[in-house]
Amino acid sequence: MEKPRSSVIAFFKKDWIFIITMGAVALAYGIHAYLDIALTVVLFALLLINVKTNKLFYAYFALIFFEPVLVVPIVGGTFFRLFYLLFFIRLIIDIIAKAKYQWDIPTIILAVLLAVTAVFYSISVSRLFSVVMNILVVTYIMLSLKRQENKSAAFGELLTYIAVFAALSGIYGLLQGNVNDKADFVRLYGTISDSNYSAMFYIIGLFASFGATMIKNTWGRVALSAFLVLLLITTVSITGLAFAGFLILLFLFFSGRAKPALIVILVGAILITALFVIPFNGGGVLEGTQEKLNRFLVFDDPYPEFRYQYPNYSDLELYINRITSGRYYLSKTYAIHLFINTPLSQQLFGGNNPVEGGFRELVPVRYGLVSHNSYIDMFFMMGMIGTAIMLILILIKLIRYYIDYKKSDDIAFLCIAFITLTVLMFCMSISIFPYRYTIAYLLI
Repeated sequence: MEKPRSSVIAFFKKDWIFIITMGAVALAYGIHAYLDIALTVVLFALLLINVKTNKLFYAYFALIFFEPVLVVPIVGGTFFRLFYLLFFIRLIIDIIAKAKYQWDIPTIILAVLLAVTAVFYSISVSRLFSVVMNILVVTYIMLSLKRQENKSAAFGELLTYIAVFAALSGIYGLLQGNVNDKADFVRLYGTISDSNYSAMFYIIGLFASFGATMIKNTWGRVALSAFLVLLLITTVSITGLAFAGFLILLFLFFSGRAKPALIVILVGAILITALFVIPFNGGGVLEGTQEKLNRFLVFDDPYPEFRYQYPNYSDLELYINRITSGRYYLSKTYAIHLFINTPLSQQLFGGNNPVEGGFRELVPVRYGLVSHNSYIDMFFMMGMIGTAIMLILILIKLIRYYIDYKKSDDIAFLCIAFITLTVLMFCMSISIFPYRYTIAYLLI
């Protein structure tokens, strides 16, 4: 009687069976509440079967892309609350087995810094618990993976999960018809209802696809990378496209690929020229991208009736504010409140939360919008000292990944570094701190 059950368990322990099953659960989630309960049970059981393996660790980073949709009513939050139970089971198993870890000092110090500062800016005990648990889980995963005999292989497998599930998040959006309607064009998004956030997910997945070693066929990796680029284009995120272009050039430079870098520059120049010159109609993705690019060519103020909202702005400031979709105004207003209206002790050590809670109401910004600049948010939350220390520690981690890459010539280490750089770039454009995906990919 034990043999059939053992065979079933062995079947779901296979690498790609695990990925396909977890992906199918994620894509089917949200169709119906009763189905969601069944899918939650399946997903929990699948992870429990693999709780002793690295698959549990990889799954954490994979499911991050689906957190906004993996809502489990019976636990009063997302599936990650159930994941913490699995994590504690794994922790007990490792303690009994006397598992060893890589005592990565910069990662540990960064984790402690993020956890301690979270105590001061968290708006509730539940939010503090969520942030601290995220920090604890990611730190434990990274210390465990870095200690393994073949760290390079573990990173290649992790990158495979990240790349595949970033792409699946886009497929989820396509299946659900997730669209942000604009005045005369549309923008698509995946599992989170913001096209810029989706663009960040796809770029993270793109860099992960370069080192996805579980995809043995080279053309398979190329196809996955190309699909993620197409998903990025559907977001009509000029920020995402600009960041992706810049980071890909950096990636090619640091990986010693000068000729491909020149080809990327040439192809990029041709595409941008075409978007400026060729007229597109129909309200599609190309027309939307063209319309947003054309903002850069209009130097006079196309909306003079709104000038009263920025009475002290110069023409240059109005231009910058327009091409950044109002981000200049938001960043400037929050910065003024930080450096003028906030006590020096709070400027240095933080303690305020401009993303959640009532503090945002104190900032005299129209419509109560967030700053759209995570570095300003970090100054409010962690203080200038905490933020500076955090960035220094992340820089140390990036340098160490680059050194690992040069020593081993394994592209996986460079991919990990550029995933972190992607998040750091998007921190300049959107308020994404201290959400799970930001902290996870800063600690990775």
